[in-house]
Amino acid sequence: PSLPHALFHEDKKIHLNFDYFMADLDRVNTHFFGKANHGTPQNQPVVLIGRRHIKTNNSWLHNSPRMVKGNNRCTLQLHPDDGAKYGITDGDEVSVKSRVGRLT
Repeated sequence: PSLPHALFHEDKKIHLNFDYFMADLDRVNTHFFGKANHGTPQNQPVVLIGRRHIKTNNSWLHNSPRMVKGNNRCTLQLHPDDGAKYGITDGDEVSVKSRVGRLT
């Protein structure tokens, strides 16, 4: 079965504009984007996204030497345009800080 056959709307699109989502959009926009539009690039937040490590199934195989050997997969990937805003180039060491900790 394909998705269009499972959609019962006439336009065959997924409708996400439910009242409980739409009522919260202002708060979400302020939380995620309100502060990012002020100041210099150095004090504008960048969204950190965790990537899936298929080789170790994210965590439960991290204790298996056979599964964790090889290249270090704990890397930061940053778009070159964003890196240029912060003066970061390929191969630079950076620090990532969040409300729960800091990594270098």
